[in-house]
Amino acid sequence: MQTRRPTTRAIIQEACKLYGVSVEDLTKRCRKMKMVRMRQPIHYLCWLEQTDTLEEIAVSTGLLRHATVLNSIGVIEGEYGMYDDVKEKVDGIREAMIESGYTMKPILSVKYHKREADPFDTDNAWCFNKIIPVRVIDKQTGVHYEVRTIAQASYLTGVYRRKISQECKGQRGATGRYKFQYYEQP
Repeated sequence: MQTRRPTTRAIIQEACKLYGVSVEDLTKRCRKMKMVRMRQPIHYLCWLEQTDTLEEIAVSTGLLRHATVLNSIGVIEGEYGMYDDVKEKVDGIREAMIESGYTMKPILSVKYHKREADPFDTDNAWCFNKIIPVRVIDKQTGVHYEVRTIAQASYLTGVYRRKISQECKGQRGATGRYKFQYYEQP
């Protein structure tokens, strides 16, 4: 049996089958976290397989800029070895492509390595699950939530982890419905 090189369209179609969404839903312009997290493994695999240029990959997934694709690549490289759900998504799409008769490159370029890091370093994805207490303030209801990690605050509110970290460090002003603060545990 002759194997084929994957195309951007083929990767998108296999991912849609895996996620259970239509190609139209995945490729329409939407910045909801659920859709963004679905597109990131697609961007990474298209880049890894060199199916198209970054601009063409962006257009194929309903985006305007190649910078979003670059960001997706960085996110996947940073989280692939750390989070099982990210690894499962990338590996799931790869396995589906291989089963469909495509030749896929091995994933060797992931920048993951365990090390002690500055817990407030937002360029290091490791910091998001480090136990750093975060207070989440709902500005509409006035309710305060106290969670143990930035990742939990992100899960609770749907706000990106990097934005939460930047706001807690004072690099970004409070935006939207929630306000985030680091606090000391008694």
